[in-house]
Amino acid sequence: MATRRQCTPVTNTAPADTSRGQVEELHVEQARGQLRLSPDGIALLHARLREANTGNPKFDEQLQRLMEVLQTILLRVASSHGDDIDQVLAAGDWVVEGIDLRGLPYDEVMLHVVLRAGEQTFALHRQIAEDVFTDLGDDDILVQFRLETLSEWERTESRARAAGREAMFGITLLSR
Repeated sequence: MATRRQCTPVTNTAPADTSRGQVEELHVEQARGQLRLSPDGIALLHARLREANTGNPKFDEQLQRLMEVLQTILLRVASSHGDDIDQVLAAGDWVVEGIDLRGLPYDEVMLHVVLRAGEQTFALHRQIAEDVFTDLGDDDILVQFRLETLSEWERTESRARAAGREAMFGITLLSR
């Protein structure tokens, strides 16, 4: 009677395969720490604004213009201050209730910029204003911003949740 021998699979992992795996893991780990655009946030912002502009015949054109300005801001934030910033949110009545875009630049377009650092300084506020919010070509759209530290944002978020006012958070446009 013949006996069966167990074969153990031989795994020849080439050094290149090992290195490739390590590089892929490192890339994934680094990507987790980078600011990324929130497609869900952008879609929700579109929907809120569309809902508030049902009678606006120039909505698509006005929305495109607003999104161009926001895109410029978000790109500048990520490229010039990505290490300093945890997230950027569209906040205020313009996203909670939506606004008629025909009211721009007189209606408020507010962004909350949440810093990773423990404190915000006037110098950092001024530097972000200069690097991100100047020369936007936004005479037709007035974009304002507010800086908050991560701990300030977390306290605000906690209070809003406790009061059942999660809608007041705004819409995340960039986050880690």
